[in-house]
Amino acid sequence: MLICKPMSIGRRITPRQIYIHSLYLLVLALNVSVAHAEETPLTLTDALSRTVAQNPSLRVFDFRLQGLEGKSLTADQAPAYEAGLEVENILGSGALQGVDRADYTLSLSSVIELGGKRRARTGAVAPAMI
Repeated sequence: MLICKPMSIGRRITPRQIYIHSLYLLVLALNVSVAHAEETPLTLTDALSRTVAQNPSLRVFDFRLQGLEGKSLTADQAPAYEAGLEVENILGSGALQGVDRADYTLSLSSVIELGGKRRARTGAVAPAMI
């Protein structure tokens, strides 16, 4: 106890001991407050990065997320354009002989999506990313 009152058994606490105990408590209180003052606030990204660093088995989720992002990017792309070239009558006979009388056809085509097909594709990948 810090209060000086006579005890039936034992000895009394001297003012010097009170001073020393008070000094210990003050140093302890300052040490705890300094330790908390040095810490920066923990953000969600810091907490997640620390968790992944501490648990190697959770690193697989980064690769899964990258795979889902790739699928989402692929699903969001428009159908590709296709170019074609047809050559007819290149090996003809008589007056149609040679390359001069050949018929050339150049084509460019693509699929026209109707009915929200692109939105449906991207919507199928989006729930897996949550």
